[in-house]
Amino acid sequence: MVEVKEARQVYEAKLGTLSFTRGKFDDWCVHVDGHYVPRFPKDDWYFMKLQTFKEDMGDAVYEDFKTLYSVTRKDVEQDVFDWIKARSASYPNPHEFEVVFAVLYLTMIAEENKEGAILKKRIKRLGVHQVLVEGMHFKEAANWSRGKPSIVIAKECHARGF
Repeated sequence: MVEVKEARQVYEAKLGTLSFTRGKFDDWCVHVDGHYVPRFPKDDWYFMKLQTFKEDMGDAVYEDFKTLYSVTRKDVEQDVFDWIKARSASYPNPHEFEVVFAVLYLTMIAEENKEGAILKKRIKRLGVHQVLVEGMHFKEAANWSRGKPSIVIAKECHARGF
């Protein structure tokens, strides 16, 4: 279990407080203190939520993700959270959208800051693309890249245009 006593709070959403804390490998583990959200959200959880959003919102979910992806850098920026909150108003369950996209944002920041990472945030985009564009089951997408060399995954990203 990851200890959260040194969590760096970065965002307060209706469904929980999001923080970075020390994980198994670095200080970029995303932690949520709240209800109805896993304490340490994993790919399969937010990929599942994205599939559900697509049922209601169609291609807009992937378009929103691409916008989020394009503005994600190494540092947390309040204006990105402001955009997430504003965009959430168009979804049937705005609080759920807000927390899922905030978690996605923080996981991409974590990837950008991960020491020695080659793929950076592209690894998240590949999984989201597999779920929302290719129709891959969320569990399969969450585990697809596991154990594959980064060069193979990078080729898959390049083949999809990112």
